[in-house]
Amino acid sequence: MLRTALQTGVGCLPRRAASGGAVSSAQAGRRALSSLQEALVKVTFVDAEGDRETVSALPGQNIFEVAEKHEIALDGPCRGKAGAVQSRNSESWTEDLFGQGPVCASCHVMLTKEFTEKIEPPLDSEISLLERKGELYAPGSSRLGCQIKLSRDLDGITVFIPDGPPVG
Repeated sequence: MLRTALQTGVGCLPRRAASGGAVSSAQAGRRALSSLQEALVKVTFVDAEGDRETVSALPGQNIFEVAEKHEIALDGPCRGKAGAVQSRNSESWTEDLFGQGPVCASCHVMLTKEFTEKIEPPLDSEISLLERKGELYAPGSSRLGCQIKLSRDLDGITVFIPDGPPVG
């Protein structure tokens, strides 16, 4: 009976608004869009030349995925998923998860202190990759974009891309 009602629309009642009137599909769509927009995280990318681009992202995406989706030049051949990564399960217990971590530092980005304080600190495996960046590595602000998972707390984050991918 429910399946028939859903397929045909027979027996379905219109949703009621708080005022008691029926909610049109356009109103419901606007509300859903408004809710989605409120859930999005604004991310501003700044490249080595100072060019800025602000984009919207979903909580749960990482910085590398957002850059890739919006065609922002942030290299990442390992896509953050080729090597082992340490999973922090508690203060005293980490475990290696194989095939889920970065093996390069190509998606190196820099964050301001305001935002580095809102994310988990880097694990030793990430720091060892970042140290390969030499003079570009800035302890406290350097991170791998593939390791920064966005949340609503990071809305308005500015991500500096200190060195772009090779031009060829």
